[in-house]
Amino acid sequence: MKNRKIQKGFVSLPVMYLILSLAFFLLCAFKITPAYIDDNIVKSALIALGNDPQIDTLSSREIKTKMREKLMRNSIRGEIPEAVKIVNSSKGKFVTVDYVVRIPVVANIDVVVSFQNHLDTSNPAECCKPASE
Repeated sequence: MKNRKIQKGFVSLPVMYLILSLAFFLLCAFKITPAYIDDNIVKSALIALGNDPQIDTLSSREIKTKMREKLMRNSIRGEIPEAVKIVNSSKGKFVTVDYVVRIPVVANIDVVVSFQNHLDTSNPAECCKPASE
């Protein structure tokens, strides 16, 4: 009979803590997932740009316009289209899309996610990997 008092099982407080923790992590997952979906769209736009045979003949302005059109077509607006930067080099063009997304989670808690996508037109197979420092 003494054993029965010791083995009570789950109490309501730990169960409530478990449910609240699970709800918080699910909330974070639902809030952060769209940022990663947008990043995959940016990567696919860079890959399509890298596969374009005319990329080396286009000016920086034309490349930015093409990227913005691809992103707008997929409903990507805001800071991401403005983050497109192009550097000309002797080997080709270097297109970077580096941006940071700040996602409000609850009250004054924010999640900051940074993305780095790079395309070197001389080596399009290495698309969307961050440049080595």
